[in-house]
Amino acid sequence: MTLDARRIGFNILLGLAFYLPLEDFLLRWLPLSQGLLVALRQVPEVLVWLVALGAAAIHLANHGSIRVIGRRIDRFLIGFIVVAVASIFLNGADIFSAVNGIKALIRYIPLIYALIMLAPDNTQLARIPRVVVVAFGIQAAVGVAEWLGGQPVRSFFSVIHAWGGFTFVGATVDLLQFWEGYDLTGTMARPIAYGYFILVGLVVWVVQNEKRPLRYGAGVALAVLLTFLSHSRMAVFGAVLVVVMHQVAIRGVRNTLWMTTLLLPLVAAVALSMGSALAENIYVLDVFSQEYREHALAENRLGLVVYIVPYAFDGGITLLGYSSDIGIVAAAVAEHFRLPEVLASIFVGILDDVYWLALLLYYGFVGFACFVLFFGKLMALVFRLYRRATDGYSKRYALIALLLLLLAVPLNSINQAFQIRQFAYYLWLFVGVAIVATRNAMPTSEPTGEVA
Repeated sequence: MTLDARRIGFNILLGLAFYLPLEDFLLRWLPLSQGLLVALRQVPEVLVWLVALGAAAIHLANHGSIRVIGRRIDRFLIGFIVVAVASIFLNGADIFSAVNGIKALIRYIPLIYALIMLAPDNTQLARIPRVVVVAFGIQAAVGVAEWLGGQPVRSFFSVIHAWGGFTFVGATVDLLQFWEGYDLTGTMARPIAYGYFILVGLVVWVVQNEKRPLRYGAGVALAVLLTFLSHSRMAVFGAVLVVVMHQVAIRGVRNTLWMTTLLLPLVAAVALSMGSALAENIYVLDVFSQEYREHALAENRLGLVVYIVPYAFDGGITLLGYSSDIGIVAAAVAEHFRLPEVLASIFVGILDDVYWLALLLYYGFVGFACFVLFFGKLMALVFRLYRRATDGYSKRYALIALLLLLLAVPLNSINQAFQIRQFAYYLWLFVGVAIVATRNAMPTSEPTGEVA
């Protein structure tokens, strides 16, 4: 019975890895009210928590303890949660809004603990990257179909039509106006979610095909094209960064630099040849223009950094922050800068775009430090697992997890990658896979205590 329960739990997590990229598209066809559809979108994270709690209960019953990540990593996570909850009550924040912000950040972290205590074998673990590659292939096929088929195909797959609009600073914005019709979204509601999932698929693809040059190159070219067509500058940058980081991992810095220098003329030629065919998408290069920098400074992410960072270190942020209740944060910013609160609300409304900075305001220096230490020590652990891996399986899984963790650093500087379901789920899932694969490779392992 215990083995069946473990297998069921693992299969649920595996099924979610396939389901999440398709979720919005599948739900759009259900004849249900908007409220019920929103409730159904919470099911995946509820299942993750149920599987994690069930795995902990089984392990506790069998061994009298539960497994943790170890190396004090768990303590920093617990410390962050304590600070985040305390900030709600200290600031008198709206509980629903503040808890929702915390939930969106940590909802898939239990995947690590679930996998550690489910203890799947290598045969089961091998199914996870295969499922991700299949999901990546489906999204790539849909993206190419949207690109070549034009508006009729996009209208069929578009979830934007089904979900209508969203509320932003008290105003309803039509998503069809918010995102241009040529952005690729695959089967997802947002082009940024699509672009970030393509990055996940690319990470798994390059690691799995590093000894197959033709497949490797074809996957990279396709991922760069799809992220380019999603109109996410950060996704395009992320795709290039994935390849560079992977090449550094397998070849070293010096050989990667030589290879990059040799390939630059070819890349430039391809980019120029594609320029006329994809003229409307050449917006990616706008990031180097003076107009873009001026816009970013006045109204966008760069402006947030320029204004909020001095504010943070000039007594503007308390040790425990303001909670993730946007109203509380906006009031604090309005008071400090002597702004009308409606202007502060607009300013704070885009705060999640620079998510590391948002975490600093939400949870203060203590909460931010706890989360950064949790994330940093987790990255250091995965790096050690990669360097010390004694078999191919655990080395590949550790490399996938490490690349996703490294990728999350710049992605969260431009967008809230920790909150994007189609990225965050796989980030924490593969961290758990890397830890379990390393444990499976050990000659003997204790069933209790720390993992590493």
